[in-house]
Parts: sequence; C-alpha cells; structure tokens
Amino acid sequence: MQFEKKLLEQKLEATLKEKKIADKTRFNGKPHDWVRFKGQFEAMVDSQSVPSITKFSHLKELVEPSIRTAIDCLPFTNEGYTLAFKYLEDKYGHPSEVAGSYVVSLLELPTINERDVSKIHRFYKQLLFNIESLETLGKLDSIEGTTYYVLRKLEIIKAELVTRVKTDWRDWTFKDLLESLKKWTETNLVPKVHKRGKFGKDPYSQSRGGQAFGSHDHEIKCVYCESTDHRAKTCDKVLTPLERTKILAKKGLCFNCASGQHHANSCKSKILCQLCEGRHHTSICESKNPDETNNRYKFHSQYKQNICNSSCSVN
Repeated sequence: MQFEKKLLEQKLEATLKEKKIADKTRFNGKPHDWVRFKGQFEAMVDSQSVPSITKFSHLKELVEPSIRTAIDCLPFTNEGYTLAFKYLEDKYGHPSEVAGSYVVSLLELPTINERDVSKIHRFYKQLLFNIESLETLGKLDSIEGTTYYVLRKLEIIKAELVTRVKTDWRDWTFKDLLESLKKWTETNLVPKVHKRGKFGKDPYSQSRGGQAFGSHDHEIKCVYCESTDHRAKTCDKVLTPLERTKILAKKGLCFNCASGQHHANSCKSKILCQLCEGRHHTSICESKNPDETNNRYKFHSQYKQNICNSSCSVN
C-alpha cells in the first residue's frame, strides 16, 4: 500500500513538473483569479489519489508567498489541508468578491485614443472575458448601467460601432456592445507579422531590415505615419514621393531599402523598384504619379541627392 502511494505521489510530481504548473497556475491573490486557480488545482491535484498532506504541500507551492504565510501556521495534516483550502475559498472565492474584481477589471480597461487595430482587438478580448465571467456569476444585470462608460473608451471608433447594431446605442447593454465590437473585429483584422521567406519576398520590401514595412518577426509599422494598421505602400496620410523622401531623410534612412544608416549608393540590397526598376524604394517611385511633370521629377531627383549627401552618414 505504501509503495502504491509512493508511486502515485511520484506520478503527480512528474505531471506537475511536465506541465510547469508551478509557473502557470500559481494563485496571485486576486478574487477573479481564484475561479481559475480552484478549477485547475482541483483537476490536477485535489482529484488525485494521493494523501491530503501531499496535496497540502502542493497547495502551498502554488500560491504567492504572501498568501502562503497565512496557511503556514496550520498543522501539516489532513485536517490542516481541509482548513487551508476552506480559508482560501472563504477569503477569495466569495461570489461578491469575485464579481467585484471583474467589475474593477472592466472599468480599468484602457481608453483607446488611436485607431490601433491590435489594441482594439485586445480590448475586445478583455471585455468579452469580463462580461462572460460576470454573466456566469449572475451579476451582469446589476452593472448594465456602466455600458455607456465603457463605450466612451472606444470613442475613436464609436461612429463605426453604432451602425452595426439596430438598437439605439444610448440604450445598449453589454451584449449589444459586444455584438457590435465583434463585428468590427471580424472586418478589421490584425495585420499579420510580415515574414520574408526565401521565395516569398514582399515586392515593396527591399531589404531584410525593411523598416518601412516592419522588421522581421515584428508588427508591421508604416515608416511614414507610424501607424500599425497598414504598410507604407498604402499610406494614406503621406501621399507624395517628395513628402516621403523628406521623412526618410529626416530619419536617416536609405532611399533604396528604407532602412539602415547608409547612402543608397552603398546599399547592399539588390532589389530594384518594382515599378520602374530604378535604384530607389518602390514607395517613393515617381512613375506611379504620371501627372507629375518631367521638371518636377528632375527637381525631386536633385532634392534626394542633396538630402542624401547632407543627412545620411556612411557606415
């Protein structure tokens, strides 16, 4: 019998170590985190056929030190384990405490001040989590009056949101807000990380660094207006090649690859403009602006040369 218990304990130890439960499941002392912790602990530890003192040992390991102090004084026995779990349940698991914690989390959602698709998607996920949790606890109806307050955090896209639900936005419930925001996220997808493969090169990215369109394994960011919801080639804020060239020069970026601190003449990128095959970045090509005169083209070319000579530093 003792041998079987020992095997079960070793099996539990191996399971916890393999899944790194100590790192991922540690209870942080916040009431809304208790629901998650309790479910995971009961499934992975409490349900196992091992002595209660073994479970007590793991319980101590899986809470923050400040919380562990409160249960360290209890006897290391079966009864001590029962008392410890009841103490944590009473202190952190009361429905009103948990619901209050979700409400605080809801009201502390960040105000979105720019049309950043990634931030709005994160906002939606956090809002959805809190609303579903409050609904599960049966507490959602009691806070419907705060819907308007949360909607004000999305003022930047409010005009878009109110057209997606038929009801008057001033009478919205959280369900209405979630429905509208869900539709918005479905039609405004987060830009994918731009990765350059050996055979799948972006025709507008002319270097490995390519700051104009986001560096490797990083979020796409337009070099001209700093927005993250489009690439430089589709920038609708800085439109003319001349304006774009000025920005590249001000940032000390190469006119050929739109990255690095070097002259276009010394740029190692072998990729030419995709529109005219000239040695400059596609996003500042004049040929896609046929209405511009030859004189303007000559002036612009001379301007680029002068800026390059005075502002770019050779590596």
